[in-house]
Amino acid sequence: MDETKNEVFFKVAQWCILAAAFLLPTWFLSLTISPIDFNKILMVSLLTFFAFIFYLAHSIKAGRAAMPYHWFFALLGLLLVAWLASSMIAGSAQAIWGFGAELTSFFLIFVSFLLSLMVMLLFSDKESLSRLVFVLALGILATLIIFWLSSVFGLGSFLGSFFATRSFSPTGSWNSLAFTAGFLILILYPYLFTARGYLRTMIGLSIILALLSMAVVNFYLPWAILGFFALVLLSHAIWQRNNSFLWIGLPTILLAISLFGVFSGDIITSSLSFAAPTEVSVSHSATLSVAKQSLKENLIFGSGPTSFTYLWDQFKPSDVNRTIFWGLRFSAGSSYVLTILAELGILPWLLFVALLAILWFFNLKIITAEPVGSNKFSLLAFSAFLLLSYTILVWAFYAVNYVFVVLGFFAIGMSLASLRIGGFFKSPEVSLFREGAKGFVSALAVVLFLLLGIGGLYVSTTKYLGQVFYAKGLNAFNSLNNLEMAEKYLLLSSKFDKSNDLYPRTLSQIYLVRARLFLQDQSTPRELLGSRFKDVLDKSVSKAQVAVAANRNDFENYRTLGKIYELLVNLNATGAIDAAIAQYDEALKRAPINPLIWRDKAMIYLADFSVKRGDQNTLRKAEEALLKSVELKPDYTEGHFLLAQIYDAQGKSSEAISRGEAAAFLAPNDIGTLFQLGLLYYRNNRLNDAEIVLRRAVTINDNYSNARYFLGLIFDRTGRKSDALNEFEKIEALNPGNDEIKKILANLRAGESALASISPPGTAPEKRTEPPVKESDRKR
Repeated sequence: MDETKNEVFFKVAQWCILAAAFLLPTWFLSLTISPIDFNKILMVSLLTFFAFIFYLAHSIKAGRAAMPYHWFFALLGLLLVAWLASSMIAGSAQAIWGFGAELTSFFLIFVSFLLSLMVMLLFSDKESLSRLVFVLALGILATLIIFWLSSVFGLGSFLGSFFATRSFSPTGSWNSLAFTAGFLILILYPYLFTARGYLRTMIGLSIILALLSMAVVNFYLPWAILGFFALVLLSHAIWQRNNSFLWIGLPTILLAISLFGVFSGDIITSSLSFAAPTEVSVSHSATLSVAKQSLKENLIFGSGPTSFTYLWDQFKPSDVNRTIFWGLRFSAGSSYVLTILAELGILPWLLFVALLAILWFFNLKIITAEPVGSNKFSLLAFSAFLLLSYTILVWAFYAVNYVFVVLGFFAIGMSLASLRIGGFFKSPEVSLFREGAKGFVSALAVVLFLLLGIGGLYVSTTKYLGQVFYAKGLNAFNSLNNLEMAEKYLLLSSKFDKSNDLYPRTLSQIYLVRARLFLQDQSTPRELLGSRFKDVLDKSVSKAQVAVAANRNDFENYRTLGKIYELLVNLNATGAIDAAIAQYDEALKRAPINPLIWRDKAMIYLADFSVKRGDQNTLRKAEEALLKSVELKPDYTEGHFLLAQIYDAQGKSSEAISRGEAAAFLAPNDIGTLFQLGLLYYRNNRLNDAEIVLRRAVTINDNYSNARYFLGLIFDRTGRKSDALNEFEKIEALNPGNDEIKKILANLRAGESALASISPPGTAPEKRTEPPVKESDRKR
């Protein structure tokens, strides 16, 4: 078999895995909305499937293939079957294929385990496995160097626009980089004991760079895990009676540094000229609470892979609404292992945990069979054991991103390879082209595996192209304001990935924007305009319905459809209000404590009230919806603001002012809220209070003409004519085309009341449905 390992297909397969190992921490492109994770997923998936295909080509050419034999692989197969079963029961294409960077989709897990198996099959001797370890370490080291140049030294602008901000990290986040640095330390640690001269110096400097990177990130959890390993390494040295400085002193130094990092983070932060970017995640208690609710509904197979976002919408603790993160939708729990429990149910989770535990135990037996450092294999096995142990701890306590998921599967593959090299399980070679039925079955299996590899390449590529065109569509809409180009790109993204509900939902929103623009168009004949409006509105409804059909778990799909019907409510279309409420009720089934959806319902009723001119029944329903919204989120500013408007419309002045005061208290710098409160005070003749609030609004925005308008009226009514004249002169400078302001200035200069002879007669400014100063009047 040694000769066949020099065969070209085998070598190419090895190089594919080596390329994935080196590029994993560093690779990114700006072609998608997630330049790091999406592109890493494509790169790793393509290289893994290419390695698989070339390994099959090598086996076909050789006429035989290695077939590792152990009951452990039956357990792995059972885990994949259980994972697939959970995905199928979920009834969601997202659970099977994933839409982007979902870390628990069946497809991503299949690719990750395939990567581990490729590592085991392609690097099954000490030399090749050492080469993989070296390349993996080199890739992480390159990542740390990029991090220091761009984030620490602030030279990112010289490296390109991607590196311009210090928050950039090639691993996807600063916290992830700290864990990756710890991974590098445990890769290199065993080799300090055998390396000599220049190589030992380079290993030592690399470890120091990794420690300094962890210090810059200053996250307690990587320090705590590294400190735990320092204790383990120290105990291992004492157990093996290795009393040299490296065996005893180095773990002691690592332990001291880790303890300092855990308990003296403030000192580290104060010594740096910049702070690490804040990362928000779900707490362990909240994750367990969500998992408990999910398991009540389906104990065995859960709600399916990639479903944590929807579980969070449905079961998140109500206290979250009282925080600034109430609107965030978390796609993962507090750790990778707990996320799997919440999503996949008890059976796949137990199989996954058992697989890791058994593999860890097997590797423990290997490294305790002979002293570490006695030969090259013992160092490889020890390094693989440390990396596997580190992976298990990080996965258990942290919500890792894609980089560390794949690093963990590299560790699993290296552990399997060390077990194979150590002879822990048999690895006989099986002939692929025997005579008779067995030969036919083996040939058929090879063909099916080839088709599997080719299919994997196709799926990875098409899903990635969908992301590329989606990014182009968003750019056309947000940056270029080109709706036609955005539509074209999003239609292409939907063709490449028909199962992703994000694409038709975004298309629906774009069509809705176009429909609103048609309503505002005054230059096109009404007949033609009506035809175009109906066409884009039909498309908007159709795409929203496609999104709902593709993913019935996401409340945003129902909200999108509800927004379309909300537009029709404003047009007094028959049945529109019932259709809109029905969609929002569906959304509430999936996110029952989201105050935003209750606000949406209130807006439907307010729109209906506006159209029907005084239907108090719909106004009461709007009030009930908003009361529910502020009950779920007592500090919901917009809810209080809208309630103030409702109470004002109902003639309940005291309640309106109370809600306005609550909104202003919650958002003291929101000029819209301050203006509304000032207007309520003005209507109730509380001129002193109105002046205080409106002055605050003008202090925040000196060009806020409507606040100045009522300030001027207050000055006029309280006899401060010069102050009133001064305010309206400022308004005229900002809005030179406003005729009403000109008349007010003429009145004030003539010594008359500001509003003398102001039309419309009998309509005071505070009672109008539109603000006195329109944005169109403003000087550009």
